[in-house]
Amino acid sequence: NVYNWNMSIGLSTKLYGFWIPNRKLFGNRIDRIRHVITPTVSFSYAPDFGASHYGYWDTYQKTDADGNVSLVSYSPYQNALYGVPGKGKSGNISFTLGNNLEMKWRDKNDSIKKISLIDKLSLAMSYNMAADSFKWSDMSVGLRLKFSKSYTLNLNAMFDTYTYDEKGRKVNVPRWEAGKGFGRLRSTGTNFSYTLNNDTFSKLFGGGKTDETNKEGSQQGTGEEGELADGMNPETDAQPAEGGRLREKKKELGEFDADGYQANKVPWSLAFSYGMNLGYGDFNPNTLEYKYKLTHNLSFNGNIQPTKNWRFNFNATYDFDTKKIAYMNCSVTRDLHCWQMSFAWIPFGHYQSWSFNIGVKAASLAD
Repeated sequence: NVYNWNMSIGLSTKLYGFWIPNRKLFGNRIDRIRHVITPTVSFSYAPDFGASHYGYWDTYQKTDADGNVSLVSYSPYQNALYGVPGKGKSGNISFTLGNNLEMKWRDKNDSIKKISLIDKLSLAMSYNMAADSFKWSDMSVGLRLKFSKSYTLNLNAMFDTYTYDEKGRKVNVPRWEAGKGFGRLRSTGTNFSYTLNNDTFSKLFGGGKTDETNKEGSQQGTGEEGELADGMNPETDAQPAEGGRLREKKKELGEFDADGYQANKVPWSLAFSYGMNLGYGDFNPNTLEYKYKLTHNLSFNGNIQPTKNWRFNFNATYDFDTKKIAYMNCSVTRDLHCWQMSFAWIPFGHYQSWSFNIGVKAASLAD
């Protein structure tokens, strides 16, 4: 019988603080600022299932080709259905501190609006009482800022809590004991993305028509209760009520306007994504610290559908170190009603290739 167990307990609360600014200095626009602090302390414990009295792990002697004898740890349950519990005892005490900062703003109409200044600022760290060395974990810091409903900035960082020797190996001496502060930034990064499509410029310059506007325009050729407008002959005119015969003839080809002509609409999109990361690079033996290295990348992808059945897609990644496009993939797809044809092409890089495929769309006939 193989089993394992662990236990944990946590305590959390919220502390609220309010600041009302001086009206003589700041006026009445800022109603108040609220700061919410959420401290959390938790404790978790798990025994060492590698101990001999559990019988989960054992050792055997191994002799290599040179005659050297060594002990190898193994478990007869390693390849079993549910595996085997891990070795090592743990007794972690975790600390988390969350912060939230909001402001109530009074507009010109004297109505109150809540604005998020810092949506989240968190710090987390743990201490393993059962470990023989390196009991402190790295400190993680997270920051989230909400600039609008559609855009949020997330930043996550890790701070190193231990020192290093002349060969760049971590030693069991916390930074505060060596007089090097509480922690040193190890890694951080963020990502920005934006998408352009058909509606982007319509929203910016107000040139696009909505579906409701098109629906209203399609009713201009009919009178009340679906009757034909004055002067229209149901035998000769091609614009009867409910869209007309021009629309009904080739309705399956795509969307049509109120006059029965196919709508000249070309769906497209172009997305950009920029990522930036700051982390450890080469080690400096003079300062016993790692140098920082900044890496960033730019990826973009897009698609365009010139007709209902044709679609073009591409995606690419730009490498700032080599100053050239590191990867690109282009594809063309044609809908053939019951069939589908596609062509994919990787023009350069380590995976240069092209592929052509044509097959039945039905899943039951895909083979």
